[in-house]
Amino acid sequence: MSSRVRSAFRNDTCFEMYDGELVAVGVYRRAQANPALAQRLWAGLGRDVTLAAVARYVDVPDRELAQLARQLRAQRYAAAQAKLVELRAQLHGKSPWT
Repeated sequence: MSSRVRSAFRNDTCFEMYDGELVAVGVYRRAQANPALAQRLWAGLGRDVTLAAVARYVDVPDRELAQLARQLRAQRYAAAQAKLVELRAQLHGKSPWT
C-alpha cells in the first residue's frame, strides 16, 4: 500500500469514530499557528461544518478536547448500537432478545 493511500486511510478513519467534529476543531486550531497546515486546511475539511464546530466548542480549551472526544465517542457509540438493535428488531418484527 502506498504511503499516500495509507495517509488517506488514516485521515478517513479518524473521522469515523463519532468524534470527527472535535478532530476538525483540533486541526483547525493547530492550523492557526501553522501556516503550512492552514494553507491545506480546507482541502481535507468541510469549511461550513468545521466552522460550525469551532463555534460550538469555542469555550472548550485545547487540553480538554481529547477528554470531550472520549465522552462523545462513548455516548455516540452507545446510541448507534441502540439504534442498530432497534432497526434489527423492526426488520425481524420481533424483540431482539428472542
